[in-house]
Amino acid sequence: DEVEYLADVPVFKEGEVGEALYLILEGAVRIHRGDKTIVELAEKECFGEMSILDSEPRSASVTALRDLVALKIQREDFGEILATKSEIARGIIKVLTHRLREANKRS
Repeated sequence: DEVEYLADVPVFKEGEVGEALYLILEGAVRIHRGDKTIVELAEKECFGEMSILDSEPRSASVTALRDLVALKIQREDFGEILATKSEIARGIIKVLTHRLREANKRS
């Protein structure tokens, strides 16, 4: 599903149950815990993948920085995509590995 959020509107909050991941088509978001920004993401980047993979609550909040248009992929649909498109699974692994390396640099 394509979803839209206005600037400064939360997409989801830390601690919520994660049932979908998002691929940014237009705009940008801020990933944060409270007032502390973790990272800003823009077009062609995704967020929300951790909760959809491990079924744990959201580890951070996400707020639109600019008006946002995103593709929202539900957990069930994501499972089907992964089963039929191995390149998507590799892409998600690459994103997670990159983010882990960046987090390690900041530590």
